[in-house]
Amino acid sequence: MTRKNERTMAEKPAALSDTADPHEALKYIREHTHLTSMDMGKLLGVPNRTIQDWLAGEAPVPQPTISMNELKSLVDRCLEKGITLTPHDLRREIWDGGRSMLAMIENGHSISNLADDLISRLIEIENDRARMAKILENSPAPKLTIDDFGLPHCREEIHRES
Repeated sequence: MTRKNERTMAEKPAALSDTADPHEALKYIREHTHLTSMDMGKLLGVPNRTIQDWLAGEAPVPQPTISMNELKSLVDRCLEKGITLTPHDLRREIWDGGRSMLAMIENGHSISNLADDLISRLIEIENDRARMAKILENSPAPKLTIDDFGLPHCREEIHRES
């Protein structure tokens, strides 16, 4: 069983058409990334309240902007590679100076220019996890007792008065 935040290899859903309705494109991006409206706003250059209004149907979604098309393209490329893109991935500090994709985009970098680096790094992380899982698969689990933790207050002892 996987946890909600745990990365899983994505099944390949049908890609959304480039001519799809902008509202459908926004829902597609949200569905496959689980981004918050604040993060989507940062990526698309609009306030998070605008994203909330668009998703709720309270305001019309304008024709896709360059950044919306780039974000949709990033989602499609990740899905093609079997990668589930998470909000955590966009906050990973993988660029020089410990900057994340969100920070790089806020500083004016293009999503499409950063996408290849992000995808390469995520594939590398997946390969590292698989390699480590294989190593640990054949290792016996250590036998631990409460004394191994050095926390005597964790042990409940009953003292009886005689």
